[in-house]
Amino acid sequence: MKQADVSREALISEYYDAILAHCNYKLNFDTPSAQEITQETFYQLLLHWDRFRTKTEAGLVTWLYKTADVLIKKHFRIQKQERKLFWVEDTESPCLQDPDFRIDKNIITQEENALYEHYIDTIKKNLTEKELLIFEHIIQRKYTVAQTAHILGMKENTVMISLYRLRKKAKKIIDRYFPDITENEKGGRA
Repeated sequence: MKQADVSREALISEYYDAILAHCNYKLNFDTPSAQEITQETFYQLLLHWDRFRTKTEAGLVTWLYKTADVLIKKHFRIQKQERKLFWVEDTESPCLQDPDFRIDKNIITQEENALYEHYIDTIKKNLTEKELLIFEHIIQRKYTVAQTAHILGMKENTVMISLYRLRKKAKKIIDRYFPDITENEKGGRA
């Protein structure tokens, strides 16, 4: 007996939470990473949709899990590379103390905040109206995808896909306007 084809919307609606739970478990409950990988998985589904010869539920679900697993492995490889880097996050660290000049932590914090605002303003100036709304709600106001979808009168899946594309666009904007902060993990320019 031949299985009936399933629609994209039905597949996303039915399996998004299952793929998210799968990713969350495989990532040791790193929920933000699990959400990002789940979004990437469904984004890849949409990109490849027209290339699938058949669109049966069983086949597509298998494809979703395999794609999620590949993205999880990629995530762990990137994490492993990042662990090799030395990051200084504490401005009160002994290696940053300067007894001769007595650098003021408040001045450093103000400069970092001003630079951060400059980055945000540059990104926002390069976004469409829809992208700007999603950016402001999710990135700046820290609303969830569900809250943002409700406030903006959009479907959650539309917000998720738009957020994924927005993140890629923001990275390109940063790479373009601020190449000095986008050095690769090996220390050279990207």
